[in-house]
Amino acid sequence: MDARLAMWVHGVSAFPEVTAGDAGADGPLTQTFNIPWSDVTGLRQGMGATFRGKSHHDNWFHFAIPTPVIVPVFHTNNQHYDLGQRIRLEKVFVLYQNQVGYQNGALARITQVDVRDGAGTPYGTRVVTPPPPLSHDYHGVPVATDETDPNAEPLWTDQYGGQHLAIQEDWNAWLITHENQPVTPWISWGICISVSVHFAVESDIQFVSAGADFLLDVP
Repeated sequence: MDARLAMWVHGVSAFPEVTAGDAGADGPLTQTFNIPWSDVTGLRQGMGATFRGKSHHDNWFHFAIPTPVIVPVFHTNNQHYDLGQRIRLEKVFVLYQNQVGYQNGALARITQVDVRDGAGTPYGTRVVTPPPPLSHDYHGVPVATDETDPNAEPLWTDQYGGQHLAIQEDWNAWLITHENQPVTPWISWGICISVSVHFAVESDIQFVSAGADFLLDVP
């Protein structure tokens, strides 16, 4: 029989891979609400961490998930705990809010999810395939932007209007897979969830929380 454990962290723990850049180099992030250093650290508040990405940029964001790895199990037949059972990983989650434009076009969206156990090869790398983009008649530009921008790209339809705070399969919740089949690998070192975010135009994404479901074999 499998028992399920869940471990989560608050969104303020989100860590960007690349920030504003230095020595004149261009980075993917810019200031949020013109707050100094928010292009490096993000804007961290009680409701989560907000990052503002530059137009046509991609960036990875990482979440270190508390991972028990080995958990003692109580055996009813002899009324004792064993020395511990190793846990398996089943599913990961990243709850967030992104901004949308006209017709619910996502100004920022998650395009890939990697899950690693320590420094190992990613478990179940997922390339996230959203619904088809909005019509090319609409240039994928929010109201606050010049709609004649020749570099404008079509936006992908966000059926949730940017509100990804409840569990939404394949939007913010992903099973661990291998060759497109669900797997539950044994965990040895500690889980990191990494999401790649594409910013179609300059906009904010706020990470609210991230977590994982683990499985434990019990008698």
